[in-house]
Amino acid sequence: MPLRQYSLAAQCGFLIVPLPLLIFLGNPAIGLLVGSALSLSFNGKIIPISGQLGKLALQTAIILLGLKLDAERLIQISADYSLLVTAYVLITLAVGLLMGKMLYNNPVSSQLISSGTAICGGTTIASLAPIINARPELTAVALTL
Repeated sequence: MPLRQYSLAAQCGFLIVPLPLLIFLGNPAIGLLVGSALSLSFNGKIIPISGQLGKLALQTAIILLGLKLDAERLIQISADYSLLVTAYVLITLAVGLLMGKMLYNNPVSSQLISSGTAICGGTTIASLAPIINARPELTAVALTL
């Protein structure tokens, strides 16, 4: 019997036992696998508010990640490394955008890839994409790189 004919609970049942351990490990690949399993279980139907839910989940994750940081340590690190990090980010952005122009790459794609490389990877790309009105396929390609 094909996988799509089983109920959502049956399709995701294999996650019930190891899920607490997997959540404890916090591996992003696990999130990708769980998301893929859930996506397949909806039989290809796109939830109308999935974009809004994804944006809210990303914002919540960034806030929760920030709450884990010790303010005193954060101030010390900022004082020690802010100039170096700023230079690195600006140089990486400039080199990435220049390479995109030299390779005749789509400017939006170059912006996504350069900013993702310079700052924080997928989180930056996902945050920047709606701001610069990037098409979903460009965002997907940038995320996979």
